Amino acid sequence: MIQGLSEISKLCVYPSDSNFLFVEILDSGFTSSGLFDFLIRQKLMIRDCSSFPGLGSQFFRFCLMQPEDNTRLLQAIQSYFCS
Repeated sequence: MIQGLSEISKLCVYPSDSNFLFVEILDSGFTSSGLFDFLIRQKLMIRDCSSFPGLGSQFFRFCLMQPEDNTRLLQAIQSYFCS
């Protein structure tokens, strides 16, 4: 999952020692709320971190799940940023 997300030039994936990944969107043409809306229509969910103190609309996080669910989420995120 980390490798796949890191291959998307519009994203920065931060190291994690927990079961979730924290990601920054580097392209100002995209927002975490836009990604959330895109994913929720596919029955996938991320946490939009724009309400976190000190963070803006460029940050999101999500929990790692079963491998097949992670693959589905990764493919949807790639589709959002690379299409």
